[in-house]
Amino acid sequence: MLRVQEEKVIFNVFEAIKHPSDDMSCMKIDVIDAMIPPSLEKNYESAVLESTLAAAKCSIYEEQDEEVKDCILQLDSFPCMNNEINQLKEELHQEEEKKDESKVELKQLPSHLRYVFLEEGHNKPIIINSNLQKDQEEKLLRVLRKHKSALGWQISDLKGIDPFFCMHIILFEGNCKPVVQPQRRLNPTMKEVVRQEVMKLLDVKVIYPISDSSWVSLVHVVPKKGGITVVPNEKNELIPTRTVTGWRMCIDYRKLNDASRKDHFPLPFADQMLERLARFDYYCFLDGYSGYNQIAVDPRDQENTTFTCPFGVFAY
Repeated sequence: MLRVQEEKVIFNVFEAIKHPSDDMSCMKIDVIDAMIPPSLEKNYESAVLESTLAAAKCSIYEEQDEEVKDCILQLDSFPCMNNEINQLKEELHQEEEKKDESKVELKQLPSHLRYVFLEEGHNKPIIINSNLQKDQEEKLLRVLRKHKSALGWQISDLKGIDPFFCMHIILFEGNCKPVVQPQRRLNPTMKEVVRQEVMKLLDVKVIYPISDSSWVSLVHVVPKKGGITVVPNEKNELIPTRTVTGWRMCIDYRKLNDASRKDHFPLPFADQMLERLARFDYYCFLDGYSGYNQIAVDPRDQENTTFTCPFGVFAY
């Protein structure tokens, strides 16, 4: 099958061999073909590159043409082209080693919160209330250390859910058509954000490279916005705005979502959750760190999650 964006042509080899050829020529294979000296092949090779590659492992030519010698020198001068995915993985491991050697970077917290660590050397940080008493803090840390394996500080700590228990299935509407979206250009800053995210997901085997799919989505890089602050505009008027603190890679699955069936099990509303916490003096929350990656995609639907980026085509 040959595909260019949404246009595709399918070639059926088995159907082609059923139809006779109009060529009236007669072909013959004889044992003498295998006895032809390899040196005679030189007379039938017109392309210099083809001649160079054909004779690369042979030593039958005592004298080589100057064009062949020049071509060999040019080929030797080219750098070795390694697989881009392997390069991404190698760069990721190098960056992880640098991170391990450096100290943990902690964000500045408001006055009512502070950091404590579950391990020595400022490892495994958690955020607690600054007003907790010493005995309360020790009880909390004792429980957290006991169940430390259930927490995750980086994506490689996530154990995921057993696929035999639960997998994500994509159900399509009856009249949907697959959509292949082309890749979009990104500026160097956004491209680096995509590279970091792809490297991270490849390293923990959340995504894998795929050659072709009937569904291909594209990626967007959107800004991370912080709190509201006041800045002057062009007329020197103070206006509230949200400052950009970073960038995040998002996959545009809107066309895939439009073609799939609606979710009949929505998440609870925020106001309902707050009502349940109204009677308690203390409460805590857990960040669902990449929680959607802990549920494996059904193998039959993995190609439907395909996305394209400057570093290749991947699927979850």
